[in-house]
Amino acid sequence: MLNTSFYSLETLLFLVFTGLVLLGFYLLDLRYDNHRPTTIEDYLFKLARVTQKSEYAIFHEAAKKWPVSKVKVEEDFKKYLLEQITPYYVNDFIRKHKHYLDNWRTPNY
Repeated sequence: MLNTSFYSLETLLFLVFTGLVLLGFYLLDLRYDNHRPTTIEDYLFKLARVTQKSEYAIFHEAAKKWPVSKVKVEEDFKKYLLEQITPYYVNDFIRKHKHYLDNWRTPNY
């Protein structure tokens, strides 16, 4: 009987400790998100989640208003994937929709 109460106390302490560690990570994540400036890549990711389209589709949607060929969009998207460089037409598209995205709350995962 003494043996089982020791294990349950040990289990309880382990669960409390694990919960505190997870809470600490959560609070650090909130603190980091509040102080980090939002990048174009963040807005592009958020726009993809809100519209339920891929970032690839957003590149093509953004290029419709500009005289950009599909081949150029393909090259720019590859460059974005490799180097995180967004072309001017995507930057313009994000800038025009930025005020909607700032008001839209999405979870981090």
